[in-house]
Amino acid sequence: MFMKLSKTCTIENPTGKNGFHSIVYGPPLTVACNYNLKHEIEDGSIILAFGWAVLPAGTPISHDSRITVGGYQPQIILIKNVENYRTGAIEGIKLELGKERGT
Repeated sequence: MFMKLSKTCTIENPTGKNGFHSIVYGPPLTVACNYNLKHEIEDGSIILAFGWAVLPAGTPISHDSRITVGGYQPQIILIKNVENYRTGAIEGIKLELGKERGT
């Protein structure tokens, strides 16, 4: 792997829906990752405006998964593979992250 993943992220993958059609999540999985988050302040609250995270290749994740990075649970906007263009190998997974309100 050409990337050094020096931080950790927690991922909870959906296992189904309950009687109220809300997503039910499985047990949390902690994985190595790197991330960068951009914050704004709006009405006295810290808002995660956007960011990205890189996970190891093969990490199970979907748009419905819940991810915790840096104490925030942002929305997963985009999931794409990080490819080593020299070898063609998939080296990781890059996530583009969206807004979440915090304190």
